[in-house]
Amino acid sequence: MPTPETSPSEKPQPPTEQNLSAVLEMTRAQDKDQPDQPQSVELTPQQDQQLLEILNQAKAQEEQIKQEPDQAKRLLLYQKTIDLYHQYKQQFLKIKQEQTPQLESNLENFEQIKQAWINFYNQLNLPQFSQDLEDFSPNLTPQQQEQYHQQQEQGLNYPILLPKLETQQQYLQTLAQETTKPLEGLSEEDKEQYDKEEGLWLSSLVKPHFPDKIKTTNRPNNQPYLLLVPETPEVEEKTLNQTPQKLKETLAKNQQTGLTLPEYLIFQRAYTEKHQTHPDQKYLTYLLDSEITDDEGPARVLRALWGSGSRRVRVGSGAFGGHYSGDGARSSAIFF
Repeated sequence: MPTPETSPSEKPQPPTEQNLSAVLEMTRAQDKDQPDQPQSVELTPQQDQQLLEILNQAKAQEEQIKQEPDQAKRLLLYQKTIDLYHQYKQQFLKIKQEQTPQLESNLENFEQIKQAWINFYNQLNLPQFSQDLEDFSPNLTPQQQEQYHQQQEQGLNYPILLPKLETQQQYLQTLAQETTKPLEGLSEEDKEQYDKEEGLWLSSLVKPHFPDKIKTTNRPNNQPYLLLVPETPEVEEKTLNQTPQKLKETLAKNQQTGLTLPEYLIFQRAYTEKHQTHPDQKYLTYLLDSEITDDEGPARVLRALWGSGSRRVRVGSGAFGGHYSGDGARSSAIFF
């Protein structure tokens, strides 16, 4: 039986001037934090000119709307203006997409991977991360190269380049701010846009340890490294309903480990830029290699997800021996 919204007896109503005016206002509102000449990507002079031409056309159409006495013509001008703003937005996102790290994980293309991540960190105002990567190239033995390809076959298909551990720790506060700030193209109405006041939420147990007292395990010291992770929207279901300690043991058998907080912040930002939606909206993911310890008790493992209600990346903690039905873990493999 047709629902009221799809009843064939109801004919769609033509848009009114009031409707189109509201749509135009909403289109502008979505881009209110996006400057006329976007600074979050590196534009060539030609790209810059193309964007400005579209934007100027849209503004010129708006002026024509104010001066046009004929209502029918005003309706057409409204639609053209809305289309131009959408065109501007899509063109900008296309340019940004081209500068976002892509799924090109073969070591033969390592220089391309490296440049993509250098660009990514520069866009996030993290030049210290980029500097660490400038001279980095993994020196893998034939056996390690075979392990690399085996991990790819197991679904770890997304390469992330990380700076030295000490650099990550020194600039964790900046990293957290930059990877959870508002992102062009995301919608507040769809609960996808980061909260502009505070894009990262830390639980009362985690906050006292942030940023200097979170312990990182199983990472190389004093050198950058390459991390392979699965590019999936959620953790694998086979990792659910297990304790963090059991997950660490299971992953270790496959020469894998989990993620750290800095790695997760970077992954979720890169994933969101590419797919225009956040990972981990359904299940919490344990960050198996980030721990906090209080004087009174045992170590606790961090865990994170996207909170659509608050529009924040939410980070809490759990006991290594704890069992939570809605928690899993993202696997990773490390090469350097």
